[in-house]
Amino acid sequence: MEPTTDLFYGMSAPNSPEKAEKDRELVEKLETEITEFRNIVEIAWSRNTVYPRLKDNPKAGRFSSLGQCGATARLLEDVINEKLPGLNPKNYVGRVFDSEGNIVANNHAWVEIQLDEDSVVIDVTADQEEGLGINAPKVVIGFKKDLAKNKYDYRVSEDDDDLTMQKSESRSFERYKTLKTRFERVRNNMDYYNELFQSNIFIIAPVGAGKTELLKGLQKSLPYKGIDVGKLFRTASYLVLNDPEEENNINPDLDK
Repeated sequence: MEPTTDLFYGMSAPNSPEKAEKDRELVEKLETEITEFRNIVEIAWSRNTVYPRLKDNPKAGRFSSLGQCGATARLLEDVINEKLPGLNPKNYVGRVFDSEGNIVANNHAWVEIQLDEDSVVIDVTADQEEGLGINAPKVVIGFKKDLAKNKYDYRVSEDDDDLTMQKSESRSFERYKTLKTRFERVRNNMDYYNELFQSNIFIIAPVGAGKTELLKGLQKSLPYKGIDVGKLFRTASYLVLNDPEEENNINPDLDK
């Protein structure tokens, strides 16, 4: 799948050419792995992996980072350990401040990798509404001190001791397990998703805008098989209603 993740970097100039090369290689590796991770995990998100308080929000679910930071940060820690062993990532919970000292995210979760005297922050759900905001990049990555100077100041909660973390992890553990199962299922079938997203044309427009007529015209000049939008919506609704992982995603009133 082609990378679709937009990133915000906070990387300062290293003190030596050797360190510059080392940091550049690390950033490239992280960018590749984190971009792939975000593209896959977006598909794996569901209402059953959302923070409980936000589960009933109509914007929560697949392709939405809303309420996904806790379980996703835990999963990202696993993936980094798998793909880039030896970095020893750790997920944290806390607040994020902007350059003027305003809180832009509360009770937010991210991953840090300790390097020398600083750490690298990796936030793969920065764009959630209760995170850094819907206009934020999908991913924030950079040295913690430089991010704090430039735009985003990540601060671990003062009461985030071992006991608090254990309680927090306990509450998010079931959501994490569900997300990990879904993530592995998507990752093991990426050929299917690549084919779906790269080999299809999706025509989205209001009712009566002429989608069907445009589709008929495209079929005459392009080697594509057209699917009527009504049939597509009915098929999608059927799949969602019959996905056991998406309980309560749609509650149709059958009497109306």
